[in-house]
Amino acid sequence: MAQGDVKWLVRGQTHRGRYIQVVYVLESDANIDYAEIDLLQLSEKADAFYVIHARPLEESEKRNLRKQRRKRQ
Repeated sequence: MAQGDVKWLVRGQTHRGRYIQVVYVLESDANIDYAEIDLLQLSEKADAFYVIHARPLEESEKRNLRKQRRKRQ
């Protein structure tokens, strides 16, 4: 990543109930060479994100996430 790119971090639960953390960048924040991207066949106008990192949450992180959810309700 070039200096100054914005990384986003999200923690949440999958539709199957697994708790995960994902770090990603948005298409507009990355320097993308479309000639090298054939897997998704993205057009230059496509909205896309690129996952940098994903991992399961540890038990303490799960507890903190559940507490935050209860506070919002």
